[in-house]
Amino acid sequence: MNYRKRISNLEAEAEAELIEDGIIIEEVFAGSNYDQGFSKISKKGKANEKKRSRVVSQQQLQKDLQKRKKIGDIAERKVYEYVKRKVTEIFGKEYGDKVEHVAATRGDGLGYDITAFDYLNPQHPPKPIKIEVKGTTSISTNAVYSISYPELEKFIQYRNEIWLVRVHGVGKKHEMRMEIDNDFNQYYSVNDLLTRKYAYIPSSIDVYGTRVKDI
Repeated sequence: MNYRKRISNLEAEAEAELIEDGIIIEEVFAGSNYDQGFSKISKKGKANEKKRSRVVSQQQLQKDLQKRKKIGDIAERKVYEYVKRKVTEIFGKEYGDKVEHVAATRGDGLGYDITAFDYLNPQHPPKPIKIEVKGTTSISTNAVYSISYPELEKFIQYRNEIWLVRVHGVGKKHEMRMEIDNDFNQYYSVNDLLTRKYAYIPSSIDVYGTRVKDI
């Protein structure tokens, strides 16, 4: 598929309506795709040059951002409903009622989206966990996703009690797949996490100061 046709397809997809009444039918543990990701990084240079040459209208940019937010909101809600049901089944209504979609009730600044209990490893009393949700319309486990620095810091701060949950097929079909990564306990800094766990490309730079030479 040529570049222009691919961009046209992406824009058409951004206009498509998202299905919001689907359910998560499967949960799996995340598998390693580090090597595949690393090989993709080496091919990104030329692709990024083409992307930078494309002029995107402000209107299209806003549509894309709204679409991404809607995908994220749907994914969070579906994970919240799924996890609440699982916690209730295993630990009872008392704990099910304590599962909270904190991104909705307290805001997005916490660095995670849901507080719940570890139903995968039942114990009494249940172990509290925090869940960060990433949603994508893609059904591929190799789909790219974004993580903010504050989220990475939470993966370190709560490394023994945090899950990264990716939801595949959001809004595109009635049945979604939930992929759980709870393997953070061996990392002790954000740099360690980025060095040893992720194949990634930095997508933004926060500038706190600028040096200007005197003329």
